[in-house]
Amino acid sequence: MNTYFFGLGSGHLGKLAARIAKRHGAVLVNYYDPYCRCGRGCARHCPATARHWFAGPNRGEPYDSELARRVLGDLDAAADLLAVEDEQN
Repeated sequence: MNTYFFGLGSGHLGKLAARIAKRHGAVLVNYYDPYCRCGRGCARHCPATARHWFAGPNRGEPYDSELARRVLGDLDAAADLLAVEDEQN
């Protein structure tokens, strides 16, 4: 079985987003590129390269689209809570 990736975005998401993804059988991946883009010479964890995406089992259509719709829909519904979580971190 392959992996289905969806919801690529800039920055990192917090624990609430990870819990939402897990509830639907997916995982949140927070990632840094291994090089600096901001020009300050960051060796690792350059804030300009922070990205996130979700991964779940690739079961083909219509399952894949439904998984993405459920996870991203719940994230949209929890957008206010995610903003508060970001301010606290």
